[in-house]
Amino acid sequence: MVGGLRDAGYIESGRFDTRRFTVFVPSLIIGVFACFAVLKLLSVGKVSHAFVLLTYSTLVCVISIATFKAFLEKQGASFFGVKGPRGLIYLLLSSVLSGVALEALTLFGAPLGSPLVPADWGIKRVLIFALLSFMALAWLSRGHKLFQVNPDSLISKFKGEINKRSVVLAVCALLAAAMVCCWLALTFTLSFTSVALFGIAVVFPLTVIACSLRASQIPEWIFMSIALPIGLVLCVAIPPMTGVSWDDQIHYKNALNLSYVTSPEITNEEQKMSEMAIRLALGEDEGINREMWPVDVRRDFESRINDSQLVDIKDARIFKQYYPDQLLSFASLGYIPAAIGLWIGRLLHISFAATVVLGRVANLFAYCLACFWAIRISPVKKVLFVVASLIPENIFLAANYSYDPWLTSMVLLGTAILFREMWGDDNPIAFSGVISAAFVMFLGLGVKAVYFPIIGIFFLMPVNKFVNKRQRAQYYLLVILFGLFVLASFALPFLFDVGTGAAPGDQRGGSGVNSSGQLSFILNNPIQYAGILESFFVTTFFNPGNSSGYLFSFAYLAGDSPVDLSIASLNNPAVNLVPVLFLIGVAIFDNEDGEAWRHANKGSTIWTSIIYLGTYILVATALYVSFTPVGHGTVNGCQLRYQLPILAPMLALLLNYGKPLGFKDGTKKAIYLSSLLCLSFWTFVFVVSRCVA
Repeated sequence: MVGGLRDAGYIESGRFDTRRFTVFVPSLIIGVFACFAVLKLLSVGKVSHAFVLLTYSTLVCVISIATFKAFLEKQGASFFGVKGPRGLIYLLLSSVLSGVALEALTLFGAPLGSPLVPADWGIKRVLIFALLSFMALAWLSRGHKLFQVNPDSLISKFKGEINKRSVVLAVCALLAAAMVCCWLALTFTLSFTSVALFGIAVVFPLTVIACSLRASQIPEWIFMSIALPIGLVLCVAIPPMTGVSWDDQIHYKNALNLSYVTSPEITNEEQKMSEMAIRLALGEDEGINREMWPVDVRRDFESRINDSQLVDIKDARIFKQYYPDQLLSFASLGYIPAAIGLWIGRLLHISFAATVVLGRVANLFAYCLACFWAIRISPVKKVLFVVASLIPENIFLAANYSYDPWLTSMVLLGTAILFREMWGDDNPIAFSGVISAAFVMFLGLGVKAVYFPIIGIFFLMPVNKFVNKRQRAQYYLLVILFGLFVLASFALPFLFDVGTGAAPGDQRGGSGVNSSGQLSFILNNPIQYAGILESFFVTTFFNPGNSSGYLFSFAYLAGDSPVDLSIASLNNPAVNLVPVLFLIGVAIFDNEDGEAWRHANKGSTIWTSIIYLGTYILVATALYVSFTPVGHGTVNGCQLRYQLPILAPMLALLLNYGKPLGFKDGTKKAIYLSSLLCLSFWTFVFVVSRCVA
């Protein structure tokens, strides 16, 4: 390879000819991928799919070009300590070997496939694995600093947190948690396992909070110590079933298909799992329900589905179906964590029930990791980010099959990276940081591009961050192009499917749902539709009295607990306002760290308000078109949880005051403790209390 490049004139006298390389190779790669995309378009017939394919192809091209250029010019890139053409060859060979290894492992975990049978190997899957490996290894070889941690500084930080007072507080916390667990066991006759899980989930974060006298220095670790153990309680306590969270049967099936990448092998029991929510909604007996999960009933249910899974594999009751539409949709990005969990479960050959739980755990871990780095990276509003990330409904969704946690956490992480560029220091803008923020933001928006107006916060970049007017104009142009790109990912399926009548809408909304007809109604009656939106927003969506719907709702579990102590059950508007006021108070007074308050002005507040309102107008309109009967007087299907993805960024910008308000460490610790108690209480009420012995 190196000799061929030298013979072609791209390497002369040990020097790489960048100009000739960047003309020939990119053209070749882009041409190949463009031809492939055209052929795919002709075979699939959907413009939106071709758009996704071209996007992925362009991303591969950009990474490939940057990697080739960096290695061949020896600009700091290395692989296994080797730079230059040799390092590039090592990188390519490692990517190919990784693709082959991942395919072998996939076949090893598959019900019917075997890595020892050449006919079972899929060339497409090997190529996809190789491309993914190449991009990951190329990224790692550049020594990206986003996730680098200094262990020594971390250890020293924790050493400075611990003293005699901290030890006393930790012991008190442990004793209090033990007493609470005993009281719960005696009062509600819970199983020992349930009490133990709940106790551990409360004791651990209590200990961390008690030991962190300077809580402001480790907010990300406090978040992780609370979110991860209580989230794991949810993952384990909820039986391996669907019909628990919103549309979890669809999310489970999509994650299951994605775990094979191509050519999935779906057993009969896995197919039944993806349809369980529908049968439960119809009142059919599945051997377990959403109301109570006694230990013996749960044990029998898990034993039955595990045995049924083994029989399916033994008798080859397998559905081998290919879903190309899924890979050609940005929504698949949100299923990556759960798909990895299911892939690992099959690889380890653990039970079917345990594999379902492992998919949830992987989804939870991805959410916690993204939020962890968002809190760590952001120079401002760290306490707000902790509290918003610990909203019980966010943790509940993360502990189940859903792509909403992916959207929420990635938007939060992208916002944190952007805040670091906006307010982290006084240095001129670094386009690498802005591109990182945009890339992470796109990963989140890919699953629900209807939230694309959030990109408008990029226009809040302070003027003093630009070297000159030309750089500022270039920045604004890049932001506009990025916004148009994300808009296209949302608009193309809408225009070419819904707009043409190819997609009649979601029939779960009723027989009167017709997307084309609804779109025509909106265009012909704009004033009437504006009134419908206003009424819906005022009375339902933005009504503070309904805040429990996006803060404490546990989907299909809410309100059915034998001990219903939910805020909604109190039917008291004043009580319903408490969580909202708490969240607003945190957003207002978390204004000490960083320099955000120096850039607060009426213009940014007005612009943020426009973004906030515009986003939810699009969200409501999307549900009105796809889920609501034509001409209906309100918006059906627009759930309150749809406020969560951009809640933290909007509060951080809307409630950014021009003076340094701030919390003392004691107040911060009280806020973290309140979040822990709130989250643990609702987890117990809605989940753990169902595991009655």
